[in-house]
Amino acid sequence: MVMVGATEPPRPRGRQHIAAAIREELSEVTELEAWRLGLGRSRADTIAQIGELYVADGLLPPGLSESMLCR
Repeated sequence: MVMVGATEPPRPRGRQHIAAAIREELSEVTELEAWRLGLGRSRADTIAQIGELYVADGLLPPGLSESMLCR
C-alpha cells in the first residue's frame, strides 16, 4: 500500500559520494578527513586502529595525536 504524499526513503550513497558531499559543504576539510568522516570514524578511533595494526606487526604504536591526524 502506498500512502499519498509519502516520499521514498533516502537511498544509501557510496563512500566516495559522501566524502565529496562533505568537501563540497566544508571546503576547509581535507580529502582524507572527508573520507574518515564519511566512514563515521572519529580521530580517536582511527588512532586506536592504527596502533592495533602496529602492535599486530610487533611494533610500538606511533606517537599520533588527534591534532596530527588528517591535517
